[in-house]
Amino acid sequence: MSEPMTDENDDASGRGWLRRAGRRLETAVVGCIAALPFAVAFLPVLPGVVAVALVLLSGAIAVALVETGRLPVSYGGFFRWALATGVLSYAGWQLARLDVPPSETGVAVGCWILGALLAVAVANYRRVWTRLTA
Repeated sequence: MSEPMTDENDDASGRGWLRRAGRRLETAVVGCIAALPFAVAFLPVLPGVVAVALVLLSGAIAVALVETGRLPVSYGGFFRWALATGVLSYAGWQLARLDVPPSETGVAVGCWILGALLAVAVANYRRVWTRLTA
């Protein structure tokens, strides 16, 4: 009968580094999803390469903060926040009837900030629900 897979077993078999690398890549992708609407908002005023660099840089910063424990959130909370930020920011753009890329950078950034703030409630839905129903 085989043993259940644990972190100790992964490290002993040499696969722990692969799991950590995958986790970092996931975190970078999620960080990029959160920053994508922010970077797209600046496409009218910045070259496309700079906007892409903003997305990649913010993903790298997110990786560093989550992986080193300097950002006091769980990975699951960060994941939910990033996805909700992307979706809510885009929804804000649609409600404001902005083009993609938007011609009104200030309104687009405002929608991203509002989406990121609303996403905090989505990421912490259990805490919010408990307080509302208590």
